[in-house]
Amino acid sequence: SLTFFLKILLVGEGDISFSLSLAQKFKEANNMIATSLESRVLLSNKYRKTSSNIIKLENQNCTVIHKVNAHTMSKHYILSRKRFDRIVYNFPHAGFSHDENSIEMIKKHQYLVMGFLQTAKLMLEKDGEIHVTHKKDPPFSK
Repeated sequence: SLTFFLKILLVGEGDISFSLSLAQKFKEANNMIATSLESRVLLSNKYRKTSSNIIKLENQNCTVIHKVNAHTMSKHYILSRKRFDRIVYNFPHAGFSHDENSIEMIKKHQYLVMGFLQTAKLMLEKDGEIHVTHKKDPPFSK
């Protein structure tokens, strides 16, 4: 399958379950890098299955990198010289500093996605693709 040869970057993973599901589907993950904004310890404290998901991923040769900012990832010391066929950011979220429906929070989400797209395009192979998944209901549709 062509998918085995695609270089895939997964951005902003939470409990790392999406990355793990891809790795399990492809049967190996040496072509994948999974990233999170938070540290491994913080993620493990936040999500019960994070540690076991990371161990399973690493056993399938996936690289897992923590403390990767979606706005500056193209300058990250590990990622800066790599190019990807697919860059995926599922449900980008700018945190919980305001009510989800407030204009301030909507603008923070927009800023997050805009910054991600600007840096992600620098990391693509010639015919690469960027994929963003988000909720369709308000306020996320804004």
